Amino acid sequence: MCETNETQVMSDSQDSVSLAEREPDDHTVLLVDDQQDTLDIFEIYLKEFDYDVRTAADGSEALDKLDDTVDVVLLDRRMPDMSGRDVLSEIRNGPHDPRVAMVTAVAPGKEVLELDVDDYLIKPVSGDELVDTVEELLALKRYETVLTEYHRLSRIHDRLLSNTRDRPSVLFLSTLESEREQLEQRLDTLESQLSDELLAGTLKGTTTLSA
Repeated sequence: MCETNETQVMSDSQDSVSLAEREPDDHTVLLVDDQQDTLDIFEIYLKEFDYDVRTAADGSEALDKLDDTVDVVLLDRRMPDMSGRDVLSEIRNGPHDPRVAMVTAVAPGKEVLELDVDDYLIKPVSGDELVDTVEELLALKRYETVLTEYHRLSRIHDRLLSNTRDRPSVLFLSTLESEREQLEQRLDTLESQLSDELLAGTLKGTTTLSA
């Protein structure tokens, strides 16, 4: 591998890790609910922990406010005009990839298993439960970022070792291996912050609720 490609590999790795290491007050949560009181209360809870909070009173406004900087969406299931299910479908089919928790006053049935959500909260939601859910979903997002980068570096490492014609420098291979070991340590740390359900879904390539 030429020096330029070696530099690009390590640059890409550093960019991915920097995304996974953002501080809590750099994270953005989008609250979507047609009840203003609920938005106000949830916003107070989250701002106490220095989260950047955006609010939307309906699905259309939520989609307008959604961009790449939004990490977590707390989405009311039952709203007029555009339901939470419809908003969720638009999110999953769109260019952005936030973690999404459905929030509703209705106890979930079997149909919840068909929803591509990362968590499901039943109102009334306490401040502790709300913050814990956001923190776990952020840990899930960080875990997915680090896991993707770990697999990328592992594939590159294995292909380089199997290349007998154009071997990279020993220093580069050593640096690559060190990066992989650091990512392994980060994965171990993040695994301890995730519930078994979220972790199992991530390892299978998707996050789903358990039955």
